[in-house]
Amino acid sequence: MVNVGVLGLVGKTTTAWLIRGILEELGQTVGLMSSVEHAIAEDRLDEDGELWEPLEEDPSAERESSVPFKLIPYAGKYEQYYGDKMPGLNAQKLLAGMRDRGAGVSVLEVGAEGLARGTFDFVDLNVAVVTNLSPRVGQPASQQPPEQVAACRATVELTMCTLGVKLRDAESQALVVNADDPATEELLRRLNGAVPVVTYGVANRGADVYAESIKSNIWETEVIVKTPSGRLQIITNLLGRHNVANVLAAVATGVALKAPLASIVAGIEAVEIPGRSEIIDEGQEFSVVVDAARNPDALGAMLDALRQGGARQILTVFGCSGNEDPSVRPKMGAVAHAKSDYVIVTNENPRLEDPSKVVADIVAGFPDEMVNRYSAYAYFPFQDQGRTPLWFEPYLQKAQRDNKRYVMEDRYSAIRAAIGTAGPEDVVLLAGKGHEDWVEHADEEGNSLMGWLDDRVEARNALSKLKYLQQIPNFSRETLPWGSKIETLMETLAVDPEVLGKPAGLGEAGGD
Repeated sequence: MVNVGVLGLVGKTTTAWLIRGILEELGQTVGLMSSVEHAIAEDRLDEDGELWEPLEEDPSAERESSVPFKLIPYAGKYEQYYGDKMPGLNAQKLLAGMRDRGAGVSVLEVGAEGLARGTFDFVDLNVAVVTNLSPRVGQPASQQPPEQVAACRATVELTMCTLGVKLRDAESQALVVNADDPATEELLRRLNGAVPVVTYGVANRGADVYAESIKSNIWETEVIVKTPSGRLQIITNLLGRHNVANVLAAVATGVALKAPLASIVAGIEAVEIPGRSEIIDEGQEFSVVVDAARNPDALGAMLDALRQGGARQILTVFGCSGNEDPSVRPKMGAVAHAKSDYVIVTNENPRLEDPSKVVADIVAGFPDEMVNRYSAYAYFPFQDQGRTPLWFEPYLQKAQRDNKRYVMEDRYSAIRAAIGTAGPEDVVLLAGKGHEDWVEHADEEGNSLMGWLDDRVEARNALSKLKYLQQIPNFSRETLPWGSKIETLMETLAVDPEVLGKPAGLGEAGGD
């Protein structure tokens, strides 16, 4: 087979799927090895290269959505076997399974962990696509945790060394690189002209493939692309300059493979990537975007894209996973706060951690000025209302409403709250889980449990219920909680929330 490998720090999944789209437009039977799925054409493959079949009944098969505050057992679904930790033997089994079923080409997402464990040691690459080896945005290295900087440098060095070994045949191999990436110069120096190179760039107009113009709105992006063979117009649902870079990487790969320009355009435009800037469109007046952004850089890039696309308001729903680096959480909170109009902090995958602890870590990224305003409160108001006494509920709701910063640990409810609140030309961003259709919790004994929850399914179900909300007379959904009479209740209680320190006296004021 012809093997196309996609390497780099970010953008590998999106770029790999776009390249597959181009190759399929050329009439090729394409095998895909990615962090979303292993597949040939429309059929998924298991870790041994066999056609995947469910081994048990799927309890969610007949359901339109999950349910609040309860886990639907996760069973009978495709799970990503091994992912980036797949042994080299299984990589060979997958490639053999693709070839035995008629694949003439494969597209491989070549991750850092796979390189480190030797997954791709015996895989020949005809085209190597390097998305980038320098962080696109974010803090300078001097402000990052030392272990994160060391891991990044190790990945970059391993990638360069791997390509130095694999790319030796100018007749059968080619390299596609990002001309905007400062690390590209070092990579090209090491390879020393061993194979033909096609460069691409969003900003660098000296690249072989570059963006002449970029226009976007809250639904799609239009890119005019200059190539050695002519100009292209590509319209894609992928939003943001970071995704424009992924589109250009795919175009440059098509150029390296000598694909006709018309096939490159048609192939890219036909691709819908699960959980990557995936637009959920049920005819509503606002946009709903599901994206796998689960680190501060990715979340910030997506929010910037939505703002630049003309979003009237951005309603961001996100969380962070438990048993992962906690230092990321306040950074996620800070980015969401800085770039969103509404923020709803919710669960992602709490795993074995207390969900309220994960939420508290995220909320720590909110501005001190905002949070300290409520220091006299008996309970911290930026937490799930189910974790405070009933009498405190109106005060918690008012604090969250006044700042448009909410906490709803139940993701089912958080998604519906955002979609129900959105108005014309708004954007609801459901960030973090992307294509993942599960949530991980812990039971009372501390054992890990997986349940079915898919942001895309939940969004479509919530959108289908909007018509019922719209039929309720004199019902305001402009702010959360919908139709709330909190101000009236505050007046009835005759209590100043700014100095509230304990529940004493609420009964005398008519409170419950």
